[in-house]
Amino acid sequence: MKTMIVSFIYLLGMNCYLTAQNYPTDAGSMMFGGDVSWTSAKGDLYENSTGEKMVTFEMDPSFSYFFIPGLAAGVNVLVEKVSQGDVSNTTLGIGPRLTWFPIRPDKRAMIEGATMPYVGAAYILLKNVKDAGSNEVEATGSMIKLGAGVLYLMANNFGFYGELSYSMDELKRENLDAQSGNQFRFAIGLKVFYL
Repeated sequence: MKTMIVSFIYLLGMNCYLTAQNYPTDAGSMMFGGDVSWTSAKGDLYENSTGEKMVTFEMDPSFSYFFIPGLAAGVNVLVEKVSQGDVSNTTLGIGPRLTWFPIRPDKRAMIEGATMPYVGAAYILLKNVKDAGSNEVEATGSMIKLGAGVLYLMANNFGFYGELSYSMDELKRENLDAQSGNQFRFAIGLKVFYL
């Protein structure tokens, strides 16, 4: 019995040693990230005919798991709400995401303060609801998002990033033709790693 317990503890310890991550982007690490923005726009350009300002809230969180060093797969979520007076437009989305960090610091001691470039892609399914007070109109669609950025590591487990992305969006309302558009976006956010 004692031999079985010692063997079990040995195997458990060996498993922890073999799966231990030295770098934030090693296989087995998890990455949580995202950015949040809030905008209040006034003036002739943004106000409606009754002088009401436009308010926008956007949140773009993601979760990824590094299944090989430098390459992570995960989930991207999108929440966006634009409101102006009694009219609001809410978009919710979720979909798969891939992120690749091609370069990592040469030595473990150089992680803090390191900059790590990355590229990413996501395919997000969208649901949009436009509420104009007395009636509500729903639409469904998708977004393909391609981005590149740089992560600045403040410590071994977190850092700030800047990312430039391009997205191709499409929404279709019932009994209407699909509408499409594209966006360029620059975001600054935070990424946290669980090693």
